[in-house]
Amino acid sequence: MKILHVDDTFHPNFGYQCNPLAKFQCKAGNEVYIISPEAKYIYGVYHSFGEYGEHLAEDDAKYEANTGVKIIRVRAKGYIMGRLNYYKKDLLNAINEINPDVILVHCMETLTAMYLMRKLRRKYPMAFDSHMLSMASKNKFSKLFDIGYKILFTSVIKKEKYTVIKTQNDDYVNKHLGVPENLSKFISFGTDVLLFSVDRDAKIRFLKEKELPENTFVITSTGKMTEAKAGKLFAKTVKEKFDGERPVAVVVVAEFTGDYEKQVKEELDNSKNKIFYYPVQQYTDLPYFYQIADVTVFPKQCSMSFYDAQSCGCPVISEKGHVNEERNSHGNGFCFECGSSEDFRRQIQKLIDMPEDEYEKMRTNSYEFVTKNYSYEDIASQYTEVLSDAIKNFNKKH
Repeated sequence: MKILHVDDTFHPNFGYQCNPLAKFQCKAGNEVYIISPEAKYIYGVYHSFGEYGEHLAEDDAKYEANTGVKIIRVRAKGYIMGRLNYYKKDLLNAINEINPDVILVHCMETLTAMYLMRKLRRKYPMAFDSHMLSMASKNKFSKLFDIGYKILFTSVIKKEKYTVIKTQNDDYVNKHLGVPENLSKFISFGTDVLLFSVDRDAKIRFLKEKELPENTFVITSTGKMTEAKAGKLFAKTVKEKFDGERPVAVVVVAEFTGDYEKQVKEELDNSKNKIFYYPVQQYTDLPYFYQIADVTVFPKQCSMSFYDAQSCGCPVISEKGHVNEERNSHGNGFCFECGSSEDFRRQIQKLIDMPEDEYEKMRTNSYEFVTKNYSYEDIASQYTEVLSDAIKNFNKKH
């Protein structure tokens, strides 16, 4: 099958959905392409990681060589209200040159998805996905957007019977955008289990390198230290020494460029626990930071990195919310009360005090929960099945 991913956010050095998905679909014998914008207009979130696309051509070439996936970069005009606006002719020409059997358009709420949904409905089989959560839909214009989307685009989804894949078990696309339940399908985010794996010697090497006691408890954070990710809450949580005899080391993988982030760094610098800073890492270098950790923490919002940490056998602590509570309900982690540094500390302390055999069981649960249910090898297969059905539906209809 010749599969085309159209993804406004793709970057080969970051592990967002399209990266491992395309890799494993190609590994399964499909011919896979990705269309994404030129370096000048790479996804703005990457700027907060210090990535501006200076070496994007070399990074793309390396990803292509390692995976067999072909990447096509298309010119863009810029962003409108945070949504990428391609040169439409260039985008269509690139798609027609590939002439795919089926197109998977990532993030159905983008201008790109909305344009292709109407423009190519009679030319190519298509499916869409959404990464949005109801709790994240807080824009003051969101209600207007929802109404307009239902009128202009949900009507097309219904008529063409497009499948919309929900990457999180949330009703956003149904409740907000009006997509019928029978046209939506939940296929979770996952992890590349070939890359994110258990390495129990990694922590031993880390402790020796940093000259830390063998019983040191290591907390890892790989999320941004922005206000949206509750950087100050995290800094407050790890400021005071934890109870007991075990020393605590905190590993922070982040950049501190903005004013808020600099304030977070000042607070972290005053922590009574050992703090070790690392710059933002390439996707392929991230496993080490979960392998050395006794717990990985996510102070705010859901994160795909949950699956990466768990695949390395690392328990997770994250804020309460129906998605996180379900994720951590398998003896593999804890949730804390939203915005409460006291409860955040309490959950970390539970792990520090946990008997060794109980803690080892939690590590095993973490690894097995993800590798048995959320390997991208299996997830890619589920996506490919949806795309195969899209082709059958298109041929029957047109």
